[in-house]
Amino acid sequence: MIYSTLSDSKQLRMLCRNETWREAFDWLANLSPETPCCTEERHDGKFKLGIDSYSTKSFEECRFESHREFIDIQFCLSGGEFIHSTNYLNLELDGHYTASGDVQFYKTPEVRKEVVLPMEWGTYAIFYPEDVHCPQVADMHNQHSKKVVLKIHRILLES
Repeated sequence: MIYSTLSDSKQLRMLCRNETWREAFDWLANLSPETPCCTEERHDGKFKLGIDSYSTKSFEECRFESHREFIDIQFCLSGGEFIHSTNYLNLELDGHYTASGDVQFYKTPEVRKEVVLPMEWGTYAIFYPEDVHCPQVADMHNQHSKKVVLKIHRILLES
């Protein structure tokens, strides 16, 4: 997992040495809070962007999830939320992996061992397949969040 802001030039400079990361962050840099909700795909569906606006929820209403094929970049455009993140070894599966949505859900553990990431305008979090995350959690300041989820198929980063 990586957590940072678009203004952190050292972090971005390191990531953007790779062409795929550079394309992803160039895409994000051209978005604003006024960008309409939408979905878009590039590279034959191996690069997916979704912009959504929603009401945040209590932690108990949210679910931990991970992905096998895609890496998530979650980027806050307006409002805010918490994203809880942990390693999959800390959790028990909740159902079967769904290939069509590239998602595996997990049960919330009785003993929680996670990092809480405050998402606000300009912050991003990158979640790799081993990074289980629980998004859309109310942060006590914002009842609404507008967020980009950019999914990059792992094959684009393996070269």
